[in-house]
Amino acid sequence: MQDSSPFVSHLLLLGLASTTLAISTTAQCPLAWQPAPATQGPIGSVSTISTLPNGDLIAAGAFEIAGSAIAQNVARYNGTAWQALGAGVTGSATNSVVMPNGDIIVAGELTSAGGIAVNNIARWDGSNWFELGQGLSDEVIDLFVLPNGDLVAGGHFEFAGNVLVNGIAIWDGSTWTALGAGPSTAAVISMTVTTSGDIIAGANNPQGTDSIFRWNGSTWQPLPGLPASQVWSPQDLLAMPNGDLVIRGTVITPAGSSVLGIWDGLQLTALQPAVSFAGGPMAVASNGDLLVGRWNPLIPAALAARYDGTNWTEVGNTVSTSMVTRTLDVDANGKLRAGRAPLGGATSVLSAVAELNAGQWQAVGNSATAVIRDVQAMNNGDVVIAGEFTQFDGTAANNIAVWNGTTWAPLGLGVDDVVSTLGLSPDGSLIVGGSFMNAGGAPAQHVARWDGFSWSTLGAGVIETPVDIVANGNGEVLVTHVPGAGIMNYFDGQNWTGVSAPSLVTRDAIAMPNGDFLISGQYLDLNVFPLLWSGAQRLVNGAFVSEPGSEDFQGDALAVGPGGEVIVATRQTTGLQATQLQQLVNGQALPYASASIGGEVRAMEFLPNGDLVIVGPFTTINLQPIAGAARWDGAAWSEIAGGVQIGVSSSLAASNRGELFLGGLVGAVNGQAVGGLAWAKTPCPASVQSFGAGCLGSAGPVSLTPDSLPWTGSTMTSTATGMTSTSLAVHAVGITSIAAPLPLGAPGCVLLTDPVLVTLLLPSNGQVQAEFAVPSSNVLVGQLVLTQVIGIELGANLSLQQTTSSNALQLLIGSF
Repeated sequence: MQDSSPFVSHLLLLGLASTTLAISTTAQCPLAWQPAPATQGPIGSVSTISTLPNGDLIAAGAFEIAGSAIAQNVARYNGTAWQALGAGVTGSATNSVVMPNGDIIVAGELTSAGGIAVNNIARWDGSNWFELGQGLSDEVIDLFVLPNGDLVAGGHFEFAGNVLVNGIAIWDGSTWTALGAGPSTAAVISMTVTTSGDIIAGANNPQGTDSIFRWNGSTWQPLPGLPASQVWSPQDLLAMPNGDLVIRGTVITPAGSSVLGIWDGLQLTALQPAVSFAGGPMAVASNGDLLVGRWNPLIPAALAARYDGTNWTEVGNTVSTSMVTRTLDVDANGKLRAGRAPLGGATSVLSAVAELNAGQWQAVGNSATAVIRDVQAMNNGDVVIAGEFTQFDGTAANNIAVWNGTTWAPLGLGVDDVVSTLGLSPDGSLIVGGSFMNAGGAPAQHVARWDGFSWSTLGAGVIETPVDIVANGNGEVLVTHVPGAGIMNYFDGQNWTGVSAPSLVTRDAIAMPNGDFLISGQYLDLNVFPLLWSGAQRLVNGAFVSEPGSEDFQGDALAVGPGGEVIVATRQTTGLQATQLQQLVNGQALPYASASIGGEVRAMEFLPNGDLVIVGPFTTINLQPIAGAARWDGAAWSEIAGGVQIGVSSSLAASNRGELFLGGLVGAVNGQAVGGLAWAKTPCPASVQSFGAGCLGSAGPVSLTPDSLPWTGSTMTSTATGMTSTSLAVHAVGITSIAAPLPLGAPGCVLLTDPVLVTLLLPSNGQVQAEFAVPSSNVLVGQLVLTQVIGIELGANLSLQQTTSSNALQLLIGSF
């Protein structure tokens, strides 16, 4: 063996157990965010749309991203790109109008605009934000511009500046003025302006009393002839061009009741739109017809319906996404646009503004992006993303795509509808769940399997759309559904059966090391008295039982650590306590990673070196500012790649190539807006290259194949094949390449590395797994290490017959 004294430091690092070296490498090799595909926007909820004289679009609501712009709750679209309006507004922006001079008024429950304090209403002049007088004392519900250019505001406020106005006021450009004593001491909850300039207001008055009033220029009067007993709680009013008044609220007539009615001055008629549109926002079409927005997203429908005075018809194509229509707008050219919001506050990266073009609803924004519902790292290092898209980053793919480290590719023909969840089976196949009914061109009801080459079904599938899907090493699969579905589904490898779901909410699911399924959420343990809360439940013999140690907290994200430990993010069932991480051990919940997290943890993932990554809408850890994405290295928390400045993530995957993927993300990284997906990559990658050739032994060619990559702090494994049933194996690790013939070696069998470490291994079934524990030391980053397996074939009496050798692996040590 050659003198290895020049490599003493390396030899010490290679020979010492990693527990004796605790030098962190993450600071030397920080993860860096990669450019993301273009986003649509706004991403979030749009409550109001208005149009500037030049045709530009103004959208306001609850969002922080619009296209490629970081825009706080209000944004402008110029036909090409979305732009921020200065620093935007903080608070709930629910109304906007454009003044005759082009100024934009935004109102709702606002606290600031452009960094200056405002009281619920603000003005943008194209360059700066301004307060309107002293603003309004409470929430603004509605805004209108009168024919003379004055602004009318209605809402819950009593005062405009220091003027008592009782829920409705006029701004003439410099001063707030009351309209008499107001229509009611209750709030003004809706307004409309007729073509003649009359103001009509709806008040939240008690049932049986007048609730709709007209301003005659000096006093408020109940709308003549409209029975107070037939209408109350008028949430929306719309004056039609023909003089009719459309009312959304509670409408009762002798002919029937509805949430929608029309008053023609003489008679109140209850309108009966399809259930998808009952209660939706209203607008007037360019031809004078009534438009009503989609309000029940559980039933696939278009974003709007039209009423021509006799019949209802849907406008545009059916949209299956779980988004409601919050507002409708028709511009001067008759262009119909819809502002949307995700159902129940769910996260969606689908643009919140859509417009009707040639009968089709299309997102208003940049080039089409994807709604990403889940991400999953595969055993070979690839990463699969899934959700709702027909292309991703220029690659055609039906709702599911795979990243191989360089390019995106489809998974065969994909699936025909939204993918909601992904699960990796221990055999390496991917289990996919969603609202689809077809996978790879063949029927598959909500669940399908991708084996890397083709799609197949899992039994007859399931009836409900999956929310989460997990698989264990026994070929079993568990599917969770939306809260209230009443059941979960269990697949035993052949058939599906329903399992009664625990009461309340399930947030995550995992397969434990022993194959059991564990779910986390907020549950009531119905088997004990008095009733206790449970944050985790285990599936045992076809039924869920509370996991010991999970009492009196609610569980969020789950993860299984490198040693098989189960980690759960927990919050107390009452109060506003911070999130804690706990390890479930022998019926106890023990503190883990010393964390007091200011916000929710949506997903957790362990890196190859054992570090833990968490993501979610949190802003602090242990009172230190850490936003959205954080890492625990066993001693301290750190923010990942500058954190996620805005937004949340519902899924997380770490590839073995040193990439970290966040799916379902709505936010910005490094000041760049991203929608749907963001990923970070290490600048210190690990890699493996084969060199030399193995020789032919008695059992065939001897070959060494890597199973993982050599990351600091991890154990790199490789598999050697071609061993006889009576052989031994030696795993040789070195840092210098040689070519030395082996003693008693078969032809062509050579030692390819000068070993500084050797390990004796016992093959089984003709193969052996070789392990190399890489210490967690920054000294090793970027170093080359060589490994090879030598076979020692023994005879019947354990005599040495011959030696064999595999190819060698050149390891470039990286840090993740």
